[in-house]
Amino acid sequence: MKLLKKNQLQSAIQVCCALLLFHLVYFKQQQGFTTALGTIPFLLFLISVTLIALGGLVLYQLTKQEEKPHLNWTIKLSNGYYIYFALTVIGVGIGYYLCNFIAGRPTFLAYFILQAVLLYSFISQWRKSFIWSNLLNSFLLVFPLYGMALLDLIPKINEYNFVLLRLNFGFIVDFSVLLFFLFLLQSLIQDILFRPSDYIDQKRTLAVRYGSKIAAKSGAGLALFIATSLLVYTLVYLTAHSSLFIYILALIIAPLLYCAFELWQAKTRKNIKTIHLVLQMTIWTTILSIALLTYNLTTYVAS
Repeated sequence: MKLLKKNQLQSAIQVCCALLLFHLVYFKQQQGFTTALGTIPFLLFLISVTLIALGGLVLYQLTKQEEKPHLNWTIKLSNGYYIYFALTVIGVGIGYYLCNFIAGRPTFLAYFILQAVLLYSFISQWRKSFIWSNLLNSFLLVFPLYGMALLDLIPKINEYNFVLLRLNFGFIVDFSVLLFFLFLLQSLIQDILFRPSDYIDQKRTLAVRYGSKIAAKSGAGLALFIATSLLVYTLVYLTAHSSLFIYILALIIAPLLYCAFELWQAKTRKNIKTIHLVLQMTIWTTILSIALLTYNLTTYVAS
């Protein structure tokens, strides 16, 4: 359980780093390009999505407490729902302020409400469902990237910068899709690691339903799919940036191929832990590639 909490925290930190790199590095280094959110409003956006996520974490603890009332819990059931409600309302309230007074788009509040609703639905209904729990968990992790694109880019669209903003929005979507599949692969590997406890908790994961070997081979297929798709994307769009091209081949695609090969023949828990560690490092190198891409783009434009 401690390992699971550590993984959840690391995933949240990874997403926050991706958001910061996009807003403070990728967007800021583009000439003639301004975002709708300044530094303080952007930090408020981070606080908002974090509070909503923390509310979801509290709700998860409360749900586990109702399932296992005999264990000692840090949050009292009587007070827990008030904490969950307060965190969610404050997070959505900050989102309302950003949408209405900063971005000037009150309808964007739907994003923050949707995040809260999806979190509630995932924890209360779908966290034990077969495959759907993995998909929704991975989507919720990358969901803040879409919120950043929504609030940072769309309010600034006009007839002069439409093409540039569309390209930036498209790249964020592409990056979010890649990160989604990496988190999905991570969740499948974690299901193998936590198969005994998931069986006791009656979670219908791939590893519980069909066994660790089938789950590992499914993960191998997903890792191969991610590596192949990324290679095609890189060959089509990024061959002009040689350093970025080599970086992606060496530090993202190659480790994914390693994960695919090792998952296909993995036999012990130690093997799975090693693969999980390699994947964690690959997710970090994927996020850090935002900085290298920014450098390549500014150098390319300057030359």
